[in-house]
Amino acid sequence: KMLRRMSMSNQDEHLLSFGVPRNLCRMVIDLIRYEGGNEDTKFRSIEGVAEELMQIISKPDLFLYDSGAAGRTGQLSFGSTLYGRRNETASFLRAATLVSLDVMETHSKQLILVDGLPGAGKSHFVESHIRSSSDFSWIYIHAKFDLQSQPLSVVTSAFNRFFVQVLANRNEQEYVVRVVSYLQTHLSSSSIVSLCDLLPSIRILFPSVLRRVVSDDDLTAQNEVVAEDEFASSSQMSRIRLQILFKKLISALCSVERPLALFFDDLQWADDRCMELLSALLERDHLQELDDDDDTHCLFVGSFRSNEANDMLLSHFDNFERSASVDVTKIQLGGLAKVDSNIMISEALRLPARLTSPLNNLIQQKTTGNPF
Repeated sequence: KMLRRMSMSNQDEHLLSFGVPRNLCRMVIDLIRYEGGNEDTKFRSIEGVAEELMQIISKPDLFLYDSGAAGRTGQLSFGSTLYGRRNETASFLRAATLVSLDVMETHSKQLILVDGLPGAGKSHFVESHIRSSSDFSWIYIHAKFDLQSQPLSVVTSAFNRFFVQVLANRNEQEYVVRVVSYLQTHLSSSSIVSLCDLLPSIRILFPSVLRRVVSDDDLTAQNEVVAEDEFASSSQMSRIRLQILFKKLISALCSVERPLALFFDDLQWADDRCMELLSALLERDHLQELDDDDDTHCLFVGSFRSNEANDMLLSHFDNFERSASVDVTKIQLGGLAKVDSNIMISEALRLPARLTSPLNNLIQQKTTGNPF
């Protein structure tokens, strides 16, 4: 009775003085003032009250706090949670698990194609699964294409960045030794020199090879040109050589203990040369059938804007789906459903979903559920 006679602000202050969290204060006040409450945010049933209580107590760090002390930076934090992507997540993890298995019934490569409109959260979706996975220690290489850079340089830069990070990490010394040993076993000295020209960050790993005299038998064919310029030529031989180098490099990098996730982002801006390289990495030729060394512990992921995919790109995708050596998982990211976007807004604002519903309705009208 005393609370009913108070104004809403006084009710709030009275409950807060007893240490009641603000969201619970608001719940109590809205129940007391049910008759005159806001039609958009009033409780509709006892089930609605129970649902809100469950949301609050299930995430106390978000909802049982002093809102006056939180959010002082003025910035909203959406964290790393993926909202409304349960089915898509299941499809992604199914393919990722196949890559991590020690025994593969088939030697198919796993390719995940993620498409959606700009702002659908394709990159965030992929990286969230790779970086947050605790089941296996992923090696992660991210090549993001754009309109300004040469597509081949995007790929080589991604591998260069990876090696720079690995070489700076003392905990990865054993891994680096294994990679070097594999490459020295499976590549000629001339091929290692070419690979070092493509990826300058690995030159430090092959000092003995690079010190050899150019007139050595295995280096006589090595031209004094920058490797990337050589491989950028239109000759079929240079393309095949580039593909072989990356095939061996990927085989050196991945294993059942350390599977590799290779993410080609924004493929709508890749050229035919890069798509040919991806095709070569995925296809299994007759020579590989006799090779005990396998690179099926590499998860290939590609993302592209569904409204900007060209005929060349779609043609390559069709070839992947028809290939007997590639298992393709297609994931389409559409707009978030209203209930999922409301949960996202609710947790970002640290308010119960009942209270953020009107704001969510407005955002849905503006964005059609596109989260980014």
